[in-house]
Amino acid sequence: MTDRSLHAPLRTFYSTFARYIVLAAVVAVPLLAFGVQRAMRGGNNDVRQWLPAGFQETIDYDGFLAQFGSEEMAVVSWPGATLDDERLDRVAAGLRAHVGPDDAATQPTASSPQFLFKRVLTTREALADLTAEPMNLPRAVAVER
Repeated sequence: MTDRSLHAPLRTFYSTFARYIVLAAVVAVPLLAFGVQRAMRGGNNDVRQWLPAGFQETIDYDGFLAQFGSEEMAVVSWPGATLDDERLDRVAAGLRAHVGPDDAATQPTASSPQFLFKRVLTTREALADLTAEPMNLPRAVAVER
């Protein structure tokens, strides 16, 4: 058999059904685009939807959300940074200048400042939270976390 005889059935198929194939593509592409747009807009990746309420993982996750919120976070550090570094307070103060109130609009207006953060938490503050009630972790354990 030659190469031509192998491809002949495909050529016949495409030449016979070319119009239908193009029509199907023209109809399918907008429907696919619409479906993708709806999926992107309505997608919800909330882990609480599939974690059973009584599981320890759910309890841990809810505790994490209560402590840190569900927003993205940025962790800032530098070489030589320690818990007692005074620069930490200056960095935190600078960042806190851009913290908005809890009810701040997400979009700033011409008359309102642009809020970049909902919360600023320093290492020392997190350490204080871990060593205080209700966790009461020993300092060494809290530092390790």
